[in-house]
Amino acid sequence: MTTILQLRFQIRASIAAANHAWDESNGWAMTETQERLAREREEIASRVASFRATQEKFEREREEYYVTTLSGAWDGFHRPPFWT
Repeated sequence: MTTILQLRFQIRASIAAANHAWDESNGWAMTETQERLAREREEIASRVASFRATQEKFEREREEYYVTTLSGAWDGFHRPPFWT
């Protein structure tokens, strides 16, 4: 086992200052452009999730179709001929 030594630094910021870091007065708030881009990213993520769910639904339906329809046909194909 390897031990990694780390230097200890004292944190001098107050909790109140850290909690208000996203205040507009400090300039850390999101601009309108950043907010718009964030909304667009969320919409894209939502559309991708919807598309993925639709593709998974189609895959389940294809598998169900195979099980109910085509697997029976293939099972009959491998049977020995009737006249032998």
